[in-house]
Amino acid sequence: MKKIFALLIVFSLLFALFALFACGGEEKTTPDDPAKAPAEDKTEPAEPSYLETLPISDFEGYNFRIIAHHTPTWINFPEEQETGEPVNDALLRRNKALEERFNITVQNIAFNDSGLVFNNVKKSVNADDYSYDMLIASMVGTVAPLAQSGMLRDLKRTISTLWPATA
Repeated sequence: MKKIFALLIVFSLLFALFALFACGGEEKTTPDDPAKAPAEDKTEPAEPSYLETLPISDFEGYNFRIIAHHTPTWINFPEEQETGEPVNDALLRRNKALEERFNITVQNIAFNDSGLVFNNVKKSVNADDYSYDMLIASMVGTVAPLAQSGMLRDLKRTISTLWPATA
């Protein structure tokens, strides 16, 4: 009987502690007391998007060609219209914003076989015909062998020569 009584007391104390902490809340203030008035929301203005920091250039309708390994399970390109899927719609809106800002057309060149992507890029580089402006592919099967062969351009170095950092 003493054990049951002791457990009831322990549970009562725990319940009282939980009730005590649960009842704590924000102190209500009145407009008459400026010292207790809620602090104003001091939000800083949003930083501009990366796209907005780039210089405005007119590429006169240039066809920007992106080659990629693209399958229903290895998706690298958005659909041709918004589908309600967040990533697809964000990619589509991004491409449209780039097309409008720089007067370009983004052309997606999709292959369902990564070997075809590798072979086409290699042929293009060897022929020096600039068939593609950008490559989206797996690191192991495509990008690493192309990089080891000296067939890829360092994008960081390329961008820094086109748009040097400004202070």
